[in-house]
Amino acid sequence: MRYLKSVLLLFTLVFASAIGMFAETGSLPDNDPDRLEIGHCCQGRVGDVNGSGGDEPTIGDAVDIALFLCHKGGPPECLEEADINQSGGTDPTEDDITIGDVAYLQDYLFITGPSLGLPDCL
Repeated sequence: MRYLKSVLLLFTLVFASAIGMFAETGSLPDNDPDRLEIGHCCQGRVGDVNGSGGDEPTIGDAVDIALFLCHKGGPPECLEEADINQSGGTDPTEDDITIGDVAYLQDYLFITGPSLGLPDCL
């Protein structure tokens, strides 16, 4: 089981790195009206990092976190959604988004499944 987790994590990082080489990076400026307010953007459960909607995360959400961590993409627009393990509490910063969040999301998506559960937004 530990081997499977390592392989999935490595796959996500390699995939994210490959995507990042071709993707335009950057984030919305702070004064952009489309930028979500930190602390008010998370709805339901954590995990919708890419803002695709819905309450069920996908591999795309894990890839977006990995791209950010590999410096291939800008920070997530909603840090609360990306702080899967909620290490940053009610007001996470970019430093609170770690490989632990990717691992938690992958465990939910591919290993333990829904019985692991995802925390509600704080």
